Amino acid sequence: MSRTVFILGDTVEAWATGLYVRRVLDKLVDNVVIAPSAEHRTSEPSALVAPPQTKRFFSSLGLTEEILFREAGASFLLGAEIRAQETFTLAYGQYGVPANSVPFHHFWMRMMDVDAAAPFDHYSFGAELARSGRFVHPSPDPKRIESSFDYGYTLEGTAFGACLRAQALSAGVMQASAQDIEEVSPWLVLDCTGRESRGNWVSWPDLPESFSVDEEVSEEPSGNLSVYTVQRLADGVSICLHPRKPTVTRRLGISAGGECRTGRSEAPWRGNAVSLGGSACQLPGLHSPQFLLLHAQLDLLASLLPAENVAVDVVAAEYNRRATRMMDNVADFDALALTSLKKAGLWRYSAPSLARKAEQFVSRGRPVTYDDELYSEQDWIAAFIGAGFLPERVSPLALAAPLEAVERNYEGLRRAIVQAASRLPDQQQYLDHLLSIQQGAPNAV
Repeated sequence: MSRTVFILGDTVEAWATGLYVRRVLDKLVDNVVIAPSAEHRTSEPSALVAPPQTKRFFSSLGLTEEILFREAGASFLLGAEIRAQETFTLAYGQYGVPANSVPFHHFWMRMMDVDAAAPFDHYSFGAELARSGRFVHPSPDPKRIESSFDYGYTLEGTAFGACLRAQALSAGVMQASAQDIEEVSPWLVLDCTGRESRGNWVSWPDLPESFSVDEEVSEEPSGNLSVYTVQRLADGVSICLHPRKPTVTRRLGISAGGECRTGRSEAPWRGNAVSLGGSACQLPGLHSPQFLLLHAQLDLLASLLPAENVAVDVVAAEYNRRATRMMDNVADFDALALTSLKKAGLWRYSAPSLARKAEQFVSRGRPVTYDDELYSEQDWIAAFIGAGFLPERVSPLALAAPLEAVERNYEGLRRAIVQAASRLPDQQQYLDHLLSIQQGAPNAV
């Protein structure tokens, strides 16, 4: 039997999936066919966020930085600026420096107790770059402070979609209509329409049941390219994204009756059909996990595909177990972001996984992480502190360190961060330099 993979949808996720299957699973699959019918057409956002973890995803698709900047309007992204009662920069990468195997936030809490600490995000080189709008690629030398941050991308939606489509067709992905599914008898059907999948839909107790999306695109020059901003509104949340060309403001109405129903599929793999991306789950997306989830789902799918002459649905149960847990973990991170905007004190979470993480971080200063986590322990620590969750207990090893030395060392780190960042170019200047190199014109930063 021919191993034909049929992909439903005319979305960024559909074309990315087609390209992934063609490039990563080429030896396992005979044909890859996309069905971009009018029935499955959905509106795509004008700007997209790709966090640092997706760099490996893009590499597997054959999308180099040169392609992303030349064809998808990319800019470098260093994190999110959460504008609540106090502004907090949730940056990609390291906060502070551990000492004697004790994480930095324990020493920060000790300094907080004597009013000797700067805001937590002022000890992050990535956050300092993000606030100042500066950028260079991280240093390969782990001893240098310029190596302590990470980055992702902000992408212009229409250009990125066209780039993916061209790359997929060039890689051998074919097009057909959805009616061809019955004629082809596909081995595997991947639903990337972005529409809620059929079957049982499970809501998350710590997120609103639905939300609406209203997007505004301004052709005015973008502001700070290095961050996107998240701000609480009276009836929802505003997310402002800065690709190189337009400025995109996305307003999420967090109220009953929104057109997008929050939740996930109870079983995204049924028979020979798998729902991916927005067809498998819908989130308000304050941390824009679209490509993070899609990459994880595709990698999980690839790792479980059965051998030849074995029915494809034999691994569905294991895929559903791990994929749903993965989506629940991402939903927990989104729910925590909403808490940081509300600043309503210790949130009583209903989801057991998030309730346990919050309880353990407050009581012990360490979040609990689960299998198939897509966010690191450092991500969780920064997100909890940014949301106003502070540990009640400081590590005995941090308490044993001489306070004067702790203050002196971390004040020195903070000053070094500011000084090192001040020497670097504005991101737009750095981008102009990179683009001029790609075009073969001499230029210098």
